[in-house]
Amino acid sequence: MEVDYSHAQFTQQYTNIALTAGVHSDLDEFTASYVLRYPWKRISPFMSAGTGAVVFSPSGFAYGFSLVPTQQPNAAFVYGGGVDIHCTGKLFFRAAYRGLVSSAPNFGILGIRTNGVTHLAEPFAGFGLRF
Repeated sequence: MEVDYSHAQFTQQYTNIALTAGVHSDLDEFTASYVLRYPWKRISPFMSAGTGAVVFSPSGFAYGFSLVPTQQPNAAFVYGGGVDIHCTGKLFFRAAYRGLVSSAPNFGILGIRTNGVTHLAEPFAGFGLRF
């Protein structure tokens, strides 16, 4: 089991025949997922799947709209995979990919409501500690 928190910048773009609009926001992710590992001597490939929430918090105006958008939390499905390279007994280097699928935010602005789904792709690399 793995529990993650992440913070990122996000811009959702909306386009129709007459208008292109974008809302720049902060994105907070809270997820929990099951991790299936295939341990070998120095490397461990893995896959993960789980659920959580994403919170879109607008940090600016919606381009093309005079309304200030509102914060919007959405449920999310998270999946991913990658490889851990063991450096010591507890320290490892991880290279991986995470994907989050959630409802597209509309920020309370009726003109950009799509009832669609958005996908966030997150490749990453870094060091971790195993407890």
